[in-house]
Amino acid sequence: TLIGYLVYDFVVSFRSKSKRDEWKKKRKLHDFRCLLDESYFVDRPSLLKPALHWSFNLFSLERLTAGFPLLAIGTFLFQKAKFFQKFHLDYFHVIRLFKHIEDLYHENNSYHNALHAADVAQAIYCLLKEQRVNKDALKANVKGLILATDITRQDEFLQNIQDLTERRYGQEDYVLTDDDRKLVTQVAIKCADISNPCRQWAVSLLWANCITEEFFLQGDRENLLGLPVLPTMNRKTTTKAKVQIGFIKFLVLPLFEKWDNYMRTKFSRALVEKCKKNLAIWTAKQAAIDRNQ
Repeated sequence: TLIGYLVYDFVVSFRSKSKRDEWKKKRKLHDFRCLLDESYFVDRPSLLKPALHWSFNLFSLERLTAGFPLLAIGTFLFQKAKFFQKFHLDYFHVIRLFKHIEDLYHENNSYHNALHAADVAQAIYCLLKEQRVNKDALKANVKGLILATDITRQDEFLQNIQDLTERRYGQEDYVLTDDDRKLVTQVAIKCADISNPCRQWAVSLLWANCITEEFFLQGDRENLLGLPVLPTMNRKTTTKAKVQIGFIKFLVLPLFEKWDNYMRTKFSRALVEKCKKNLAIWTAKQAAIDRNQ
């Protein structure tokens, strides 16, 4: 139940209200017809097959499923991994599980929501296809992996993966230990968690809009309460471009460069290049803003 565990532990909040309220009134958890409707989306391989690739756009899936992307992507990945056969899972019980998980999300956050959880699940699936990532180690250390996404531990993981890279490629016939494998999977999920700037520009921009909206709304509330507002959350003193530039320069790019240095595959290199291209676009946008001020 790998994807289920990953998604469940990402339950922190949900996206802004839209058509989801209306759908919830009509589609109850106990409504069997609701499950049949939702199973339609996960029974259409042609609709979800692109989810196996990094270029997949989760926003299109959200529209297609009328606000249930986590149910769709979760069940699809279960099918792809053959979890139903391996663990003798009941199809509709799994659908109920993912439906319940999505219902646990708060409905106010613009970014940290069920769509973000679906995005992270899809991203980690793509990263796990890399041959040096051990899936069994991931399943055995789910709790530690979730805690590894704590952004305050970034420097710790950067140093650890650098040390492992030097051991792996610097020592002849080096054999990975269990702790090494755990570290690699921890870094993989850290990459998945902040991978938006490594997507194609159009998708990356949509995620940037979401996180900026969430940051600014939090800053607005803190300001109303007389609390100090972080620079990245103050709409009066910063811009979307500045937020993204700082995020990419200090968090995303250093992490993905270390990941690429360890993995050394075409895919890991492509992620770094996409990130650099998006950073260049944001830098140009901020330069234009500065010129016009």
